[in-house]
Amino acid sequence: MNIFNKAPVTRSVSVSAEFTAVVSDRVPFFSQAVQFDADPNSSLISFIACANAEEISGASKKGFSLVFDKNIKSDTYQVGDANFPFNTVDYFETAALPGLITSLQYKPKSGSFSVKSIESSESKLHYTLSYDFKGVNARNEELKIVGKATLIVLLRPL
Repeated sequence: MNIFNKAPVTRSVSVSAEFTAVVSDRVPFFSQAVQFDADPNSSLISFIACANAEEISGASKKGFSLVFDKNIKSDTYQVGDANFPFNTVDYFETAALPGLITSLQYKPKSGSFSVKSIESSESKLHYTLSYDFKGVNARNEELKIVGKATLIVLLRPL
């Protein structure tokens, strides 16, 4: 999945990333299946982590989606503050019934995200995040989500 309209690929990308979380009323979340994307017209980048992708039906998944500026500053950010640096934060769950796939997105309502920006260069992006937030879906159902992520992207010219 490509969330940005992109120009032709001019470099190879190697992603080494991991998301972990404790989600209320759920088994622990763990994923190293992380997709990276970059907007060629801005400094926005995205990471999408998926878990349960290997299960039998292939339609029951859960994951995280983050979009932020690659030049994000190291700091602790409160959800709802004017300086909250994430364009998108979603914890999502997808479920399937015969002939129907449904997805719930839990967006942060309160809590905090701590960011450590280790490197943002032409050849490497490296961030660590820790998060503790209450996510709410369109049905007003809430989940408490506490976890961390390590995001490393190696960019090499073709």
